[in-house]
Amino acid sequence: MKIGYLTERRKAILKAVVEDYILHGQPVGSKALVGFQGLNYSPATIRAEMAALEEMGYLTHPHTSAGRVPTEMGYRYYVDHLLTITPVSNQEMENLSQAISRRGEDLRQLLVEVCRLISTITTYASIALTPHFQQLIIKRIHFVPISSRVSLVIIVTSAKIIQSSLAEVPPEVSEEQLEELSRTLSRHLDGKTPWESLQIIQTLKEGPLKQFSFLLGQIHSFIHEVFLFEQRERLIVEGEENVLLSPELQDLNKLRTLIATLDRRFLLQEFLERKLTSKNLQVIIGRENEFFEMRDLSLLAMPFETSSYNWGALGLVGPVRMDYAKAIRTLSCVTSILEKNLQREGL
Repeated sequence: MKIGYLTERRKAILKAVVEDYILHGQPVGSKALVGFQGLNYSPATIRAEMAALEEMGYLTHPHTSAGRVPTEMGYRYYVDHLLTITPVSNQEMENLSQAISRRGEDLRQLLVEVCRLISTITTYASIALTPHFQQLIIKRIHFVPISSRVSLVIIVTSAKIIQSSLAEVPPEVSEEQLEELSRTLSRHLDGKTPWESLQIIQTLKEGPLKQFSFLLGQIHSFIHEVFLFEQRERLIVEGEENVLLSPELQDLNKLRTLIATLDRRFLLQEFLERKLTSKNLQVIIGRENEFFEMRDLSLLAMPFETSSYNWGALGLVGPVRMDYAKAIRTLSCVTSILEKNLQREGL
């Protein structure tokens, strides 16, 4: 392989090969590129430049085909240097804004709906990471009586992530006392992190709310378990069937490994958390993925921030022959709208 400088002509031809291959999925010949995207070169000139790009590692040709296809190195150069993303029109922005704006909805369910939306638009699998629970701010606690001895405890956070659990209610505690306890706890815990809330509950349990120590002990355990233990369910995956239908992945072994990877959500979650170290879009192509099972896939991920400085992320998973322009355009636009909505609503 001979790595060298890409002239403007070679850049234009590489861009044309990548985009023609993304569009049609067939090896690209020199004649097909004549006039494509304004390439006013002869077939012989294009053929010579394609041979040079192959020697440099940006293109390859499958089997005995005369046409060429991009290598992962070619896709990487294309994404980093040649990609053109058209602006989102005002009408598209308005349509997406209306689809994403779901006031009063639990954030996790909102992210599920957003994932379904971007899967439908792009035809790729979509993923989302909910904000990390340890960074959330508790807003209020509600008790909803289920029976005379059981109540549903609902904890609402600043990011509208709602957690609930059943609690055993002592017979001497009335519904009126539960309502008063709810108001007292909400007043003390509003604006506090889960860790701060645990300390406050412990103080209340040993002091002014000692009569409710049994109930407070259950709430203490609930907060500790849900918000501070290792969180294994931050990852949402939607639209897996879109990836499974990709022509490039119809090999049975590839399908099996892909399904296994999407099922190992905690490992994929850890991988994303390591990669998302800044606010920038991450584009991970083919063998750049740490997972052997994802060597035939590309992964796009972009963080979003809530008003409480908690962060989550939206992403797409698709074949290496992905329409990167459409995927990045959709992901960037949707992430921006989601972030603005969450911050405007104080989440």
